[in-house]
Amino acid sequence: MLAAALLAVTALALGQTDAGVAIPHPAPDALIDTWHFGEIDTHTLLLGDAEPADAPLPARFATPFDTHLTPNETGTLAPNRDGTLAWRLRLHASNGRSVNFGAHFDVPPSTIITLHDADGRQLGRPITAADTMPHRQLWSPLVPGHTMEIRATVSADEWRDFEGGFQITRVSFGYRDVGATLAPTRDEGATRGVFATDACLVDIMCPLGDPWRPVHANAVAAYTVGGFLRCSGALINNTAEDGDPIFLTANHCQPHENPASVVVYWNMQNSYCRPPNSPESGEIGDGEYDHFTLGGVTIIADEPDADFTLLRLNNPPDPAFDPEWLGWDRSESIPEFTVGISHPGVQEKRVHTDIDPASISVFDATHAGFSVIQTWLIQVEEGGVQGGSSGSPLLDHNGRAIGTATTARPREPTPNYCPQQIIEYGRLSYAWDNNPDFAAALDPLNTGRLTLDYLGFVAPPVCDADLDGSGTTDVLDFSLFAVAFGSTPGDASWNPNADLVPDGVIDVFDFTAFALDFGCGLE
Repeated sequence: MLAAALLAVTALALGQTDAGVAIPHPAPDALIDTWHFGEIDTHTLLLGDAEPADAPLPARFATPFDTHLTPNETGTLAPNRDGTLAWRLRLHASNGRSVNFGAHFDVPPSTIITLHDADGRQLGRPITAADTMPHRQLWSPLVPGHTMEIRATVSADEWRDFEGGFQITRVSFGYRDVGATLAPTRDEGATRGVFATDACLVDIMCPLGDPWRPVHANAVAAYTVGGFLRCSGALINNTAEDGDPIFLTANHCQPHENPASVVVYWNMQNSYCRPPNSPESGEIGDGEYDHFTLGGVTIIADEPDADFTLLRLNNPPDPAFDPEWLGWDRSESIPEFTVGISHPGVQEKRVHTDIDPASISVFDATHAGFSVIQTWLIQVEEGGVQGGSSGSPLLDHNGRAIGTATTARPREPTPNYCPQQIIEYGRLSYAWDNNPDFAAALDPLNTGRLTLDYLGFVAPPVCDADLDGSGTTDVLDFSLFAVAFGSTPGDASWNPNADLVPDGVIDVFDFTAFALDFGCGLE
């Protein structure tokens, strides 16, 4: 640690804090090893966001630092009373607005990791060995504020495995408040934004959102990529209606850069309607980031000329989040009116409407290095979008998804501080007609359907004869049943789970029940 401290002093003297170096943390937290990343150059980063206002680009909210922080070189280790070991590490930037990390993750079974803010408040559920994925990457959820504390508990006999299986490779600090969009303030015109203030946005909890809660709203989620980019998207149904976690978003959101790094946030919305166009609506709300899905995504369909991408979540959303799957319409029938639901800036869920029919259009994005994009064009009467809304769904008058948000601009000329917006959405119909991967994903039964309605959460089947706990009733369960057949309590072969007709004997009645359940969970 002495060498690390000397290195820190030298680096600070030279202004080399980008990689994050360990320096003593002031009391009362001096006993917890803290890696300081200096002060974020917010001004330069904001200037770097000053792209053309209509360029289809993902919204950046944080700046990443590549690191190599391991438990055997960093952190504070101490024994717990139960004989396990506690490892703690703080990540800090003096003016950071949020913190998240990416790591190599292949930890032993006893590992329990919790994430805490500067006040010690735990954010979200614990992270465990069950979060290990084949790609061996872990990307954490966001912790608001300038400090994240990582607390890990590991059994003493598995400590060496934890040391080798957990290495933090990237730390990202927000230079915008979690929930803040790309809207400039009245005296800051450098940042990219369509509205001059977030006050122009309308909460999904307002009357405008009433027809779309909870079914359609619960399908929409915010997500981050690589720890520093942010977009929106939504679960979308398929003709098998099996709850496959297919997630629509925009191609320009760049989930391809590192699909494993995608973290999805559900039910992030204010608890009540903040009056639109009020100062309160422009402030950060009371939504929480504790409903998240880790594990990343797999790219299953891509059509850049419609700015459309389909992802499959590597882990399905927790049923406790009440997820829903949007229906879709690929017919190019002109909708009577349209609705958009999104997460501007990964903030609380917002809604906007266009009471007039949408029109088929094209958006020339070649000035920003993209193609000419086939779009739906709408002119919003109430609400709107901001940076971070990209990838969110456009719904027709039946509540079916027909597009994904590509770009927005204010109507011209506009003296209004909350101008009505023109928004263009990449067209699902074009993506479907020009890439067979969309039909393969959304119409796996090859029905040829033009429309499909929404799907509520599909609970996994309860398989009564699932004797091995695999979630299915198959030949392995039959082998266990055969061993137990004819037994009664006290016999060596007795298996109470095989007594499907509970009468204290495993007999022909139980065999009949087993036969009726055989194949459960395999459909």
